[in-house]
Amino acid sequence: MNMPEGKIDVDSPFAQEIGFISAGFEDWSYLWGFPKDKTIIISMIQSKIKGAFSTLCRCIESRGLTFQVPTPSDRMREIGKKHGWINRTVDDEIFGKVEILEKKGVRA
Repeated sequence: MNMPEGKIDVDSPFAQEIGFISAGFEDWSYLWGFPKDKTIIISMIQSKIKGAFSTLCRCIESRGLTFQVPTPSDRMREIGKKHGWINRTVDDEIFGKVEILEKKGVRA
């Protein structure tokens, strides 16, 4: 697994490895990779089919990666609560206080 640094577009090589593909997600969706921190930021995403997002999250977790959702929508908060994600506030240098939903990966 070679997570890229920066933007991860739908159907890019790494995206295909984790199931972030156009069959399940709108083409304008994207993630952001931070390989040093083993973290994927879910930046802008919309699934086309039911279950695509859950499958993506499970795949990210199974690889021992953390995913974060900054400034989550109400719907994303509901999903996070249902799945036991951690909700916290961080102090960002640029944006100030930012709410983040987070799920740590399961290390193999």
